[in-house]
Amino acid sequence: MTPGLARAGTDMRLPDEGEPEASGDRPRPWLTCIQVEHDLRQVESGLQALVGASDPLVDEVCGQLLRAGGKLMRPALLLLGAQFGDPARPVAIRMAVAMELMHVATLYHDDIVDLATMRRGVASANARWGNKLAAFGGAFLLSKAIETFASAGDDVNAVVSEAVHRVWNGQMREMESVKALDIDEARLFSVIEQKTAAFFELPCELGALVCGATTSVRASLAAYGRNLGVAFQLIDDVMDIATDKAEFGKEPGIDLREGVYTLPVLYTLHSGTPEGRRLREILARPDLNGEDAQEALALVRCTGSLARTSGTATCFAQRAIVYARRLPNGDARRSLLRLADAVVQPATGI
Repeated sequence: MTPGLARAGTDMRLPDEGEPEASGDRPRPWLTCIQVEHDLRQVESGLQALVGASDPLVDEVCGQLLRAGGKLMRPALLLLGAQFGDPARPVAIRMAVAMELMHVATLYHDDIVDLATMRRGVASANARWGNKLAAFGGAFLLSKAIETFASAGDDVNAVVSEAVHRVWNGQMREMESVKALDIDEARLFSVIEQKTAAFFELPCELGALVCGATTSVRASLAAYGRNLGVAFQLIDDVMDIATDKAEFGKEPGIDLREGVYTLPVLYTLHSGTPEGRRLREILARPDLNGEDAQEALALVRCTGSLARTSGTATCFAQRAIVYARRLPNGDARRSLLRLADAVVQPATGI
């Protein structure tokens, strides 16, 4: 991750490829592939069928987030990857369901760790039932995901296992760096690639794998997903600091308060400015009170670090576009290009 990335601009309008304009009324305006929209409805049906398949309490706890709905971005990525092979293979729908189950299971875990009270506009499982039941709920969803992945054979198991290990390793490395004021960019990007980008790379590659796409297509899709995931995380980090609670749905600066220093914070700390030195002084305190946290957020907001991080995110989105352009032309590729554009422009909707 070269320092030059941070100095890139933010203009990345896509050239017109003749695709129709997406409707703002659609839940996924970037998705132009009608077949994938149809397949996602089957994924939603599969997820809802799971909710009613077990003990009533299990169904209630485990269905908490499934019923609340979501963007289904990872299942969509998997199904788009499948379009470059034989998308008619029914295994693609099963893998897309498993992908969302695994993703939702991680959200249960994240909410427990972060002591979150809201998720997807509803009370989080841990806030509603306590950490024990929430942990069991997440474990149940993960077990169902693994069971489904296992049914697809050794190659799928190998790819999924590697991705899960990378995510775990990224989480551990992030924990090791809590309150580390001198963490460098290389380590931070390594954590992002493992903790977040691995779960964007996995569905892209997995869809191509289970539907028989070529090795070169699999490689391009994996690289696309990896770079898209980094861009997604960086924009999320910008919004965590720049957006107020009413807009973002949660208290701003949660990572900073917990000692997890994201790229905008690092840029400010390393800026050599009075604001950077003051931020370092505040963050060096054993505990931050509310006033300290507000001042720290204000310092990051006033130094240009948010715009610089957005520029870096755009560089990763542009890298994703480069890999997407290596894929065969069609609605699937156009959707991937639109998504890379939308990720760094959250107002357009993803």
